[in-house]
Amino acid sequence: NLFQNVKGSYAFMVFNPPYVPTKEIKWSDTDGGKMGREIIDAFLDQFHLFLDEKGTCYLLQSSRNSLILTQEKAREVGFECNIVALHDVPGEELQVLKLSRKEKEEEGEEYFNAQNY
Repeated sequence: NLFQNVKGSYAFMVFNPPYVPTKEIKWSDTDGGKMGREIIDAFLDQFHLFLDEKGTCYLLQSSRNSLILTQEKAREVGFECNIVALHDVPGEELQVLKLSRKEKEEEGEEYFNAQNY
């Protein structure tokens, strides 16, 4: 349980999970399990319980982890999920995702979603 020692709620979260696709999790700092999503999915199942009503969460993941699955899981718990930063590295693209309950996008930020990406 990623949140077993977390108390209260927060206005801001940043999560840089282990997201490397592996058959099993041997190294907790890099191995993300099947499709690199085991830790990401565990986080997405619970983060909203510890985020303020107007809170924001930033999540780092790889293009190999399926943006569409992350957006779907975020929607299941009532959040928007948009890419706010991209960085190309050999063999993948790193994506910084903004998860928020807000309906309006903040002025001045550029957003992408899976349909136009």
